[in-house]
Amino acid sequence: MLISVAVDERSPRGAVSEHLEGSKYLLIVETESKEVVRVLNCKGQDADMKCAQAAIDAGCEAIICGDIGRRAYDLLADNMISRYYGWGADASQAVSLMQDNRLQLIREARDGGHCHGKEHWAELQRCIETLDKKQ
Repeated sequence: MLISVAVDERSPRGAVSEHLEGSKYLLIVETESKEVVRVLNCKGQDADMKCAQAAIDAGCEAIICGDIGRRAYDLLADNMISRYYGWGADASQAVSLMQDNRLQLIREARDGGHCHGKEHWAELQRCIETLDKKQ
């Protein structure tokens, strides 16, 4: 299965972007091998729409990112791409957490503020600590 991860740098250790619209790169990851099979540049104006369209064009089943604005959210939802909230983790951690069903689904677009509050942040940090102990 292919998934995409919106990140700030071209690396599996790159931080998941806080907002999809501020993403610089989109990693396309094969989940079985956890291998990055492609890196796409999403920098600039309409980065959120570039990332959303790239995930669709690559045949991804999901995207891991931070907050999503309305237009990109609707594009992803209309194309049946699952949206997971991974801000606070790096790309490789986020992929592992998604596979363990430990990332929250993004069920609505951001209309100001963050989609998920401090409770999510604290839970994600606990999940990352547990993941680090396993490895």
